[in-house]
Amino acid sequence: MEEPRVYLIFDRISPQLRGLLSALLIATAFFLQLDSKNILVGIPFIVGCLVLNLMKGIRIKRVTAQKSEWREVTPAKIEQVIDQCQRIKKFTTFGIGAIITYIIFIFFLLTFGFPLLTLLAIPFPLIATFFNAFILFSGLIFTGQRRAWMPVGLDIKARIVKRMMESPILRAPSLKAIPFLEIGIHKDGSFPQDARILIKFLDAPKEFIGLQGQISLNTVGARKYPYFYVVMIAQPEFGLLKKFKAPSIKKLVIEKKGGGEVDVVVIRQHTTKRTGYYTNEAVQDYILAQGIRLCRSVLEQSK
Repeated sequence: MEEPRVYLIFDRISPQLRGLLSALLIATAFFLQLDSKNILVGIPFIVGCLVLNLMKGIRIKRVTAQKSEWREVTPAKIEQVIDQCQRIKKFTTFGIGAIITYIIFIFFLLTFGFPLLTLLAIPFPLIATFFNAFILFSGLIFTGQRRAWMPVGLDIKARIVKRMMESPILRAPSLKAIPFLEIGIHKDGSFPQDARILIKFLDAPKEFIGLQGQISLNTVGARKYPYFYVVMIAQPEFGLLKKFKAPSIKKLVIEKKGGGEVDVVVIRQHTTKRTGYYTNEAVQDYILAQGIRLCRSVLEQSK
């Protein structure tokens, strides 16, 4: 099997030869700078040394699940998902933006930094050494463009589930909040790709499944906005659609749906073509509280 490439150029040369070529390029740059008293003369050789030592980027490709299933998990698992998402974001931090920032910084350093050091009467060899070392080693920080894929908005959804789990609204003894993850399964393993929460009512009949909190994402420009809503779920034997009388609640839309394996009542924020596509934390709490109140109202009728 062919070994993976490590360096962008001349990947098959020995480390000793790479080190020798690097030393020759640095020495050539330094002596040319000393001879001409011009920092810029040696920069092409320093850049050549930098390119010689650039490593190949790392890319974690998108994975497509062959099948998916929802699994009950622990709050600790939600924390783990959030931590993994943060690690992926940090892993991909040094991208094109960082490289552009680096180039701009080098430009200003050469334009203004060198005259300043000259005014301070610092010896030219020391100035040349500083600039060469800075360009070389700081450039190597960005070696290897790093790209990693994660399910769209998983971090946003997991954080909302975590916040809901810790919400004072769910601290009543009769309520039990259970986090769920949608697990994608493929030939090489499994991975989380979605998150939601289920609130169980401990004093409810077994046919009443509970109140499920779900999050969808609306994309506006380059930003993703969470849209949180809750779904009251019960088996048909419970008679949810008959017992539930949809009240009028400010800024909320209530929809009853049946005919499947379960009956549901969706409680969500009212939306228009231009507004309502985003639910901030206050709105999320409002929707959750109203959903719990409506569930209790239905359960009271069942007694």
